[in-house]
Amino acid sequence: MVDYLTNWVTGTPLPGHAVTFADVYGIEPSRQEGYFFVERKPKSSGGSRVDRKAGTGSWTLNKKQEAVKSIVDGRETVVGRKSFLSFNHGRRKNSGWIMYEYEMCSSGFERRVLCHTSTHPHRRPHQNG
Repeated sequence: MVDYLTNWVTGTPLPGHAVTFADVYGIEPSRQEGYFFVERKPKSSGGSRVDRKAGTGSWTLNKKQEAVKSIVDGRETVVGRKSFLSFNHGRRKNSGWIMYEYEMCSSGFERRVLCHTSTHPHRRPHQNG
């Protein structure tokens, strides 16, 4: 998280090509797992809540954020936060897709995040058609 997200947020060249840019909040999850840089959109102008609607469903937070720690100047320091989300079709129909959303620590709304989407290890995603 630190190498990729910090570099993207600060405009420093990114190490490698393991992470791509995608609008995971604008479209429903596809059949592929991946790591994505995402620009979050607030629900309202100047607000701190995130618009996580995607197609006919939405990404829903499942538990409180967890601290992400790293060694900075020889000390373990909280550098960001990790959220766990699941993708639901309509009202509470779990699709089997999960996402971890990583954000840097900041005093306000952090627009740039790193997301890891995948299928839940115990559920296969619902296939339409």
